[in-house]
Amino acid sequence: MRASISRSAFQATDLQRKHREVIDQARNSGALIRDKDGLVLLLQPAGDIERDRYVSDLMADVIRMTAALRNHPDQRSPEQYGGLAWAFALSNESQSEFVQNLSDQLLISQHSGYVETLEDLLGDWKATAQSWSDVELRKDLTKELKNPLVDVEL
Repeated sequence: MRASISRSAFQATDLQRKHREVIDQARNSGALIRDKDGLVLLLQPAGDIERDRYVSDLMADVIRMTAALRNHPDQRSPEQYGGLAWAFALSNESQSEFVQNLSDQLLISQHSGYVETLEDLLGDWKATAQSWSDVELRKDLTKELKNPLVDVEL
């Protein structure tokens, strides 16, 4: 459960007097601390904040990329994709599929708190983008095969 402003807050003086209670609540769900001027602060594990920022930054990049995909391919540039500029190397169809996959996984990660699957997905798509950026490899991957594959191990 995430901390919310509607929950009772500790006073700044509680950091010294009730430090164990404050720390325990911070570990579990985040501890709200009201400063003497009324400002409410949130104390929570740094890993939670870093994860939330990571997911939030990726969500912003998905929005940027989605907006760019509304343009004709000739009117797009990698800069429009924000931190996902590497996805510009993907085919048009793959870019759309990537945005959908990433959007779905971001929602799952945001609610579950786990980003490992999200990082795996990004790694797989980056490898695909790297393959597409190699012109010769792209030709080999997209050429129509006239002869059936023989002795190919998958």
